[in-house]
Amino acid sequence: MRITIADRSADAVVGDDGAWVVQLGPLEPGGPYRLEVRVDGGDEPVIAHDVYAGEVFICAGQSNMEYQMEFLRWRYPSEYTREPDPLLRHCKVPVRFDFHGPRRDFDEPVRWVGAVADTLDEFTGVGYFFGRMVRAWLGVPVGLLNITLGGSPIESWMDEETLAAWPKALADLEPYRDDEVARTRSEESIAAMNRWYEDLRTRETEAQSEDLGHGTLTLPAFLKDADPRLTGFRGVIHLRRTVTLPAYAAGQSAALHLGAMVDSDETFVNGVKVGQSEHQYLSRDYMVPEGVLKAGCNEIDVRLVVEHGTGRVTPGKHMHLDMGDDSYNLDGTWTYSIGARTDADCPGEDFVRWKPLGLYNGMTATCAGYAARAALWYQGESNTGDVADDYGRMLAAMIGCWRKAWGSSGCRSSSCSCRCSPSTVWRTAAGHSSANTSGRPPSRSRTSPPW
Repeated sequence: MRITIADRSADAVVGDDGAWVVQLGPLEPGGPYRLEVRVDGGDEPVIAHDVYAGEVFICAGQSNMEYQMEFLRWRYPSEYTREPDPLLRHCKVPVRFDFHGPRRDFDEPVRWVGAVADTLDEFTGVGYFFGRMVRAWLGVPVGLLNITLGGSPIESWMDEETLAAWPKALADLEPYRDDEVARTRSEESIAAMNRWYEDLRTRETEAQSEDLGHGTLTLPAFLKDADPRLTGFRGVIHLRRTVTLPAYAAGQSAALHLGAMVDSDETFVNGVKVGQSEHQYLSRDYMVPEGVLKAGCNEIDVRLVVEHGTGRVTPGKHMHLDMGDDSYNLDGTWTYSIGARTDADCPGEDFVRWKPLGLYNGMTATCAGYAARAALWYQGESNTGDVADDYGRMLAAMIGCWRKAWGSSGCRSSSCSCRCSPSTVWRTAAGHSSANTSGRPPSRSRTSPPW
């Protein structure tokens, strides 16, 4: 078959598995360019797709990189009203894990979207602001390839050969290579969590007329520090605060910012539920819709579930209610009442998708070879504690693993000095086509190979 972009063409031989790859010379930044694939000299192209030449960056890691613009809209509202930029593009790789071997194709359609109001929510926040900076600097199309999963440890992003240096990781993985065992362990752990929550709801219902404990807290703080009686507390605690608003606030929409909490919450304003979060890593930024607030006293009620006796409203996170240019401080004294108590920790989920090797095989390997200028890595929180001392070595090993994966289908031309990112086009056995045309960098860019 023959593959053509602009005035550059190359021939490819399709393997028995339906896969093929070609390399084309660099294109001038811009576009759109027409990509055509013709089989056996046919007159009509089998595939015709418009592509752009520019710079592609891999955005990888855990929740801090995955965190979407959707959750940052309240902080950066002007990003949603600025001029659309369809040449700042984003592609989220579907979350998949595989313990049997590297995947070479997606099992569902993926798409590139531009930085326009109706798709901006999908962008990685860190990647978006980085990409916008590069767009302003270089003036070329920029693509952000988002390969992330919140909570993931670094071991999940390395291949089996690299993980051989950490035999314990591979030993821990061994039972999960059996798909049925992996599925059963995951389902059983989730069922145990659900039973714990159901029991807590029952306890709360049965204790509605009882006083299980109440008092005041100065928040944000760890509950045990704010009131020693809450040391080791597990269960449901209601945190309440009254905020007095002027007459003009009646019926107005607002943004309620309560920082982070441990562990899950449901939050109400004047009896109306305005939001909920299932774990400690989400910032509690909730929109209060029109018609909820009133002049005078307004009641905020946070139903917080503490799973492991380490409850907190995370210190250092400012709590406030914002309406337009006015902000009402919510730091300080809150009242509390106990809704339910339990002596048992909430069982933890067996996060199969975080196990060693899985995300590399299911996500990274699927993208390996896609021409890119650099990788942005934002991960590490899941490797704190006993394994932290070895993180530097693991990170260096993972970088080597990814460089090898990309290099295996990267520039192999003896005449190329790697100041350019050659266009790489391939088709996988499942028939999806992809194209990346990463243009020549300006003279001020480095002369070493792309990351």
